[in-house]
Amino acid sequence: MSITVLQAALVLLLVLGLVPLIFGGAFRLQNIIDRYMAGFAMVQSLFFFVYFLTAVTGRDMVFMTRLYVGFLIVLSGLILILRREFFTKSWRGLRSNRNVSGQGEKKSFPARIASVITKDGLLCFFFALLLIAAQVYRAIAGEPYIYGDDTTYITMVTRMVDTDSLYTVNWSGQYVPGELSDQSYKYLFTSYYPWLAVLCRMTGLHPLILCKTFFAVFVLLLHYVIMFRIGFMFLRKSQSPRRKFSIYVLLYVILIEWGNYSYYTISRRALMWAWNSKSMCFCVLLPILAYFLYMAMEHGTLGAPKISAILVLLLALACDHATLMGLIMSEVLMGVYALVFVGRKKSLSALKLPLPALVFNFILLLIVMYFKGGV
Repeated sequence: MSITVLQAALVLLLVLGLVPLIFGGAFRLQNIIDRYMAGFAMVQSLFFFVYFLTAVTGRDMVFMTRLYVGFLIVLSGLILILRREFFTKSWRGLRSNRNVSGQGEKKSFPARIASVITKDGLLCFFFALLLIAAQVYRAIAGEPYIYGDDTTYITMVTRMVDTDSLYTVNWSGQYVPGELSDQSYKYLFTSYYPWLAVLCRMTGLHPLILCKTFFAVFVLLLHYVIMFRIGFMFLRKSQSPRRKFSIYVLLYVILIEWGNYSYYTISRRALMWAWNSKSMCFCVLLPILAYFLYMAMEHGTLGAPKISAILVLLLALACDHATLMGLIMSEVLMGVYALVFVGRKKSLSALKLPLPALVFNFILLLIVMYFKGGV
């Protein structure tokens, strides 16, 4: 195995694995999946800030990469220090659960699975895993060339890596050396593709390999984790929750498989274009935002209101980071949530949670419209 592959694996494990778990611990999220989901979005919202700081100061990709890495290290260290009691309790709880499960008669792996999943549910999980495995193989072995956008976006990332500059390729894929003002503002006000370029520099991988091999699988699997977590949230208090959840898992995987009939479905984004910015937004970041908005506004499980509002703002920034569609759709999503919960609780207090994110997104939308000649 070459040094480049080991370097890439280590960097991706840290940036997309360990760091999100640390970032999620800043809000004391107990469930490890919740912690990872929030932390993963925070890793991207952090880059949104780094990208604009770099663009405003006129610095290059080298500066942006070093600044991003520096922020990841410093913030991870601060969170570990400030939340050391939380991480210590989480680690002790994990070890105690292992010790308890290790006492008594030792069960085989199939027996442990059967204790969690009902017999009929196990069959549903088996077929769902087979279908997911086939989708992963198809993503690795046959990630397709769809149309001109593939050339444009991959070229953008490649040029940024090669030239150490931001957005030197316009919408048609033509090379424009250093002329930032000539580019489409739908690219300049988002930072997802510079983020991919930074990951390429950190890992040493070519953009084609990072985007169409790693992210093609990573985004697909992460989408399933998020949607399964959302499904479990709604089914856990119902009658026979394990059986219903296993059926939900199978039906959702089938829905994704057979929904791949249009460029505008989640299935197409998840199965055939998972590395793209809109796919990251609609398959990963918007579902995360919707999940935490519901949990905070319905159950109040995210702690103090100020902490919840900060987390929602960071999640909205992650959607803004991906694409301008994320800027618009996150605004619509938060607005709908606010109206629904104001109506349900008959109180304007429900507006406190999404209000900072709504205001920030609205201001950013006005700025984008101004530079595009919309206002």
